[in-house]
Amino acid sequence: MAMLTHVTTRTHQWVKDKKPFWRWVIYVSSSAIALFLLFFFFLFAGVFGAIPNRADLSNLEALQASDVYDRNGAVLGKLFEVNRSYVPFKSLPTHLVQALLATEDERFYKHRGVDFRALGRVLVKGVLGGQQAGGGSTISQQLIKNTFGRRQKRSFGLVIEKLKELVAARRLERLYDKDKILELYLNTVPFGENIYGIDAASDRFFSKAPEKLQIEESAVLVGLLKANTTYNPRLHPDASRGRRNIVFGQMARNGYLEEAEHNKLCALPLEIDYNLASLSNHQPHYLLAIARETEKLLEGKTKRDGKPYDVRNDGLRIYSTIDQSLQRAAEQAMHTHIALLQRQLEGDWGRARPWGNEPGLLQQAISQSARYKYLKKKGLDLDQIAKIFGKPVPMAMYYADRPRLVRSSPLDSIKHLLFQLKAGFLAVENHSGAVLTWVGSPNYEHFKFDYLRARRQVASTFKPIVYAAALEAGYKPCQYFRNDQIAYSDYNWQPDNYNNTYGGKYSMAGALAQSVNTVAVDLLYKAKKEQVIELAAKLGIENPIPALPSIALGVADLSLLELVKAYSTMANEGMNVPMRLIDKIEDKNGETLYQAVWEEGIRAMDQDHARIMVELLRAVVDRGTAVKLRKEYRLNNDLAGKTGTSQGYSDGWFVGFTPTMTAGVWVGADQPSIHFRSSRYGQGAHMALPIFALWMQTLNKDTAANRYTRQMFAPLEPDLAEMLDCEDFVEDSGIEKFFNNMRDKNMSDDRIERRNRRKKILRSIFEFLE
Repeated sequence: MAMLTHVTTRTHQWVKDKKPFWRWVIYVSSSAIALFLLFFFFLFAGVFGAIPNRADLSNLEALQASDVYDRNGAVLGKLFEVNRSYVPFKSLPTHLVQALLATEDERFYKHRGVDFRALGRVLVKGVLGGQQAGGGSTISQQLIKNTFGRRQKRSFGLVIEKLKELVAARRLERLYDKDKILELYLNTVPFGENIYGIDAASDRFFSKAPEKLQIEESAVLVGLLKANTTYNPRLHPDASRGRRNIVFGQMARNGYLEEAEHNKLCALPLEIDYNLASLSNHQPHYLLAIARETEKLLEGKTKRDGKPYDVRNDGLRIYSTIDQSLQRAAEQAMHTHIALLQRQLEGDWGRARPWGNEPGLLQQAISQSARYKYLKKKGLDLDQIAKIFGKPVPMAMYYADRPRLVRSSPLDSIKHLLFQLKAGFLAVENHSGAVLTWVGSPNYEHFKFDYLRARRQVASTFKPIVYAAALEAGYKPCQYFRNDQIAYSDYNWQPDNYNNTYGGKYSMAGALAQSVNTVAVDLLYKAKKEQVIELAAKLGIENPIPALPSIALGVADLSLLELVKAYSTMANEGMNVPMRLIDKIEDKNGETLYQAVWEEGIRAMDQDHARIMVELLRAVVDRGTAVKLRKEYRLNNDLAGKTGTSQGYSDGWFVGFTPTMTAGVWVGADQPSIHFRSSRYGQGAHMALPIFALWMQTLNKDTAANRYTRQMFAPLEPDLAEMLDCEDFVEDSGIEKFFNNMRDKNMSDDRIERRNRRKKILRSIFEFLE
């Protein structure tokens, strides 16, 4: 700056003796030069934003996805900011490189990052002559843009960004040879449809690796670079074919093709092999959950340059607790059963749909869609939006059996997706808390919400917590509890049994096996609501639970994550071990950043009571609401578990466990109003339990899974076994039947309450006499 001031002062002194005209010319020229120098001083000083320096460019290769491995070392997937898979230069076909150079940067091997001849052509023809002059950016400049992005994209700001790219491109070419720059470019350039890099593009449009591309396929992909949507071969095949032939023309002009070969290639039809599977699960929910936990574990840790770790760009090696074989089996089980359930749901409703009686459902879904929000943001009115929503367009549509390419209106696609059943599946290792499977939805591409985190009415799957609280309060598993329909006047509530059958007495095992509502509520009152809620928190329930008697029947809105945690704690003899997804994290050089340490956990409930709960839940599988596992699916594993069905069949649940692992399933639609109409399909034993069963059937065929599936629960000590040695159900005696029949459906609430008090007194007398 001092030198600039000195030069300006000397120039001002020299001009004093000159004529007015020349004085004016010199003043303008010197001012322009000064402003030009000042502008570049500010540019290099970072006033308009930092220009990538040598250190940034030296780490260009470090901007790569982090690899995620399962607990056995198998690759599970990658965490990335954008989907970039790396292909070395030697694996790139020659015709692909030639097509790229001929179309995007003819003089690539002759310049050093900036093609001043091309810039001159753009200036003369484009700016001064108003003609189409093509782009002046080199591949090196485009690489800078693709890697570091642009902060400003309009007017003067865009000029500044291009100048910064020009400077960075020169720096880039001092660090890397030409082939390396081409390699970096082809592994980062966007091809549309949210895919980046030649590997992902080859897989999406031609279902093959880049090295297997034919020359006409390479030309199609290079043609995409000019305008990803305009020349998309799936959406606009004619435009794509025209652009492909332009690429062939450029290759011929640059000597890569003979005229005869050029003509032959241009005559070829456009053919693609679109990979629908590549649309699904680019980053499934388990990878997103792993990314979230990795960020927490590395919080406060920095790299050698002092910067925090970037989970998606620093090439970390993350060793998860997921077991790939169990994960794939869970995904397949969900896919198989959800496809069946969806057909049954559509058959159950016929041509009708829930929004026919409840139009707000559809209106809400439309207003929450990304397309609607985008159109509203653009300022379109409702009539214009309605017109767009009614116009059919090509799209990838989710179907429970497989994704399909269809032509559909946005409105019809919203209706279709709204009526789809969703599901979540989670399995954890009991003693360590290690997550073995994490399936957040049937299809991540279309259902980005992770349904393991969804809070839904948990229904009867909450009952085991009530029973556990009763044991903790001193009640015995072989005590008998009346199956009476009682009105609770303090809440103006009278719970019903599912089958509307009353009378007799149940032991805990019998009542839980048959999921008897009246006994569950009775036990809640005996154990006290506050104690039940407190125990739920100790077992792993984090969301608030209302202090209402109806929580005994599962009216609380909880997540599958919490339920599985609570059951796993009971299966682990009452020890609550923190749930985890990560075993170890390494940086790209193999240095350990985090290593999990086994934790014994915190005691949540008495060990003997936990073991009794296991026996009660084994009875549910052997002779209760989950007996389908034995009778229909022929599972002979040592299993325990509980089904759950929420009001109106909106939610189906099943949580089951072996001595070593616990797994839970939830099935339902986004809106509770979308559900089955009858118990034939709507109960948890039909909606959720079969996914667990199919999963177990697959694991039973894999001897490597025996440590999870073939373990046996330890026999109870004699004193504990004796505590469970009783009948599930005892019929009423004659006088008890008389008391039980003292009911009148037309009675007022006050009369019902007085009747219940009389029955209680008379029953006490009868029991004393016995």
